[in-house]
Amino acid sequence: MDYGEKIELEMRLSALEYLCSKSYAALVLIQAGGDFDVALGLLDQFAIGAEKQMFPGLDPALSDHANAEWTNAIKRLVDSQKRMLTDIRKARGL
Repeated sequence: MDYGEKIELEMRLSALEYLCSKSYAALVLIQAGGDFDVALGLLDQFAIGAEKQMFPGLDPALSDHANAEWTNAIKRLVDSQKRMLTDIRKARGL
């Protein structure tokens, strides 16, 4: 796979991640009954729960590495979702 193909795949993955992340944030807001504070709390709970994700079948060192990468990715997505909800709240004057 050449560099251009790697970039193309990374951008496709990034676009899917963006779409899924924003959709999930919208669903959380709906689940929270439109209450932004509740929605932000639910996102925090999701991030905390994600830190406990295990990767059975991997050797311990690789499992620790996978967990660290997973946790960082979830934190980045949740931070983005929280920014999106905060921006919507501000736009609505709430």
